[in-house]
Amino acid sequence: MISARKLNPDLRIVARAILHESESKLQKVGADRTVSANLMGGLRMAAEMIRPTVISFLDSMLRNPRGTIRVEEALVGIGSPLNGQTLGEMALPQEIGLLVIAVQDCSNQHYIYNPPADYVVKANDVLIIMGDSGQVASLRQLTRGAAS
Repeated sequence: MISARKLNPDLRIVARAILHESESKLQKVGADRTVSANLMGGLRMAAEMIRPTVISFLDSMLRNPRGTIRVEEALVGIGSPLNGQTLGEMALPQEIGLLVIAVQDCSNQHYIYNPPADYVVKANDVLIIMGDSGQVASLRQLTRGAAS
C-alpha cells in the first residue's frame, strides 16, 4: 500500500480490516477507506431485522441479473452544460428518466439527500442517481460536457 501510494498519490486505496483497531493503522499508511467484513455483516443483520422490506428491495434492485436499475454517481465537469443549472431546470426525471437521490456538494463534501429542485449544481459536484444503464450513460454525456 505504501509503495502504491508513492507510485501514484491519486490512487484510491481501499483496504480490508479484520480488527476494528486496524482501521486507523491502515489509514495512516495510505488507505483512503477501510472495509470490515465483520462490521458490514453485523450492520446487514441489523438492517434485515429492522427494515426487511427495504433490504429486500435493495437486494432485488442491485442483484437483478438483467441489471436494469442501478445506483450510480456522476461527477459534473467544468465544461458540463449542467454546471450552474438548478435540478429543476435540468428536469432529469422528465428528460432522461433517472432520479437524483443525493448530491455531494463540492464546496463542503456533504451530501444533500433528496435535493430540492432549486439546488444549483456546480462543477465538481457529484450527482448520486438511480436509473438504468442507458439513462446513466445519457447523464454522463451531459456531465462531461463539450470538452470530452
